[in-house]
Amino acid sequence: MAQLREEGRRARVFRELQGLVHDLRRPLTVIMGLGDVLMAERPGDLRLARMMVSAEGMDRMIQEILSGETAGEVRLRDLYDLVLSQVSPMPYRGRIFEAGDEAVGGLVIRANLMRLARALTNLLDNAANAYDGPVEFGGRRVDRGVELFVLDRGPGFGVQGQEVRFGTGLTFVEQVARDHGGSFQVRTPEGGGCEAVIFLPLGEVDGDAADRGP
Repeated sequence: MAQLREEGRRARVFRELQGLVHDLRRPLTVIMGLGDVLMAERPGDLRLARMMVSAEGMDRMIQEILSGETAGEVRLRDLYDLVLSQVSPMPYRGRIFEAGDEAVGGLVIRANLMRLARALTNLLDNAANAYDGPVEFGGRRVDRGVELFVLDRGPGFGVQGQEVRFGTGLTFVEQVARDHGGSFQVRTPEGGGCEAVIFLPLGEVDGDAADRGP
């Protein structure tokens, strides 16, 4: 019952966040409209151009937060950087380390960047708060796609422990994985500890960024 109440609370918080983000879009729309007018009057103004690029980027981020169906090409390196920026203010940031295959960072996938980053951040937050040692995250290629993982070497857990440890935010993580055609698992890796894995199938992997040019 406590877990269900916590899931309900987090669901309400997420809905309220979506409402807040939707409200922020109104003034942003005004800014972009005025920016278009100013750009037409002063097409060579680089400061206005930079402002419009930033505003358009914010608009895309808002759209991704509001709609789970929104997706675009995402380099995994950019995903990692966004996740690290989201946990940078947290007291456990110094215990978060990248791991896995470095080459995977060059892969380009079709994904909702903001939601996928939020799912990984949730997993890092849970792991870091449940274990006071180092926590690893990264990606690796597998036969049918790519796995994004969060790993710690804590004491591990049983089936009931899984539910308690990853209960908060689990519904959101599972939904994000399903929205990307994948799945979410919690594993006990060789050597002990806990590994949370978001699997994205091969159909979601578009290829290596090197093949796409700059």
